[in-house]
Amino acid sequence: MHKPQATLPPLRRVRVITYRVTLDVPLQLVIKVSNLLRKRRKELGTRNGTRALTCYQQAVFILAWFRDRPGLSRLGQGFGISQATAYRYKDEGVEVLRALAPTCTTPWRKSLSRDFPT
Repeated sequence: MHKPQATLPPLRRVRVITYRVTLDVPLQLVIKVSNLLRKRRKELGTRNGTRALTCYQQAVFILAWFRDRPGLSRLGQGFGISQATAYRYKDEGVEVLRALAPTCTTPWRKSLSRDFPT
């Protein structure tokens, strides 16, 4: 005897669910990284309003990457930037922090040396 086939519900548009995440790093660290990025952008001659993220947003982006090491594509999506921009911003942040590492005298220096191969 022939069994009736189960029918699938009609296809619907996929709904995207957004959520907020709390980054558990000190505000002073975000401000320090933001100031380093601002200085770097000034050295490069970057004009105001030409970047996808502000220095503060980029600092949060970089620290979020260091904190949890999520995929850059997904992290970038959360910040409203492309995958290519996410990689550039991450590389720029690493470069800025690497330049600071030789002058850093706090325990943070040990953390930096673990994250950056020499």
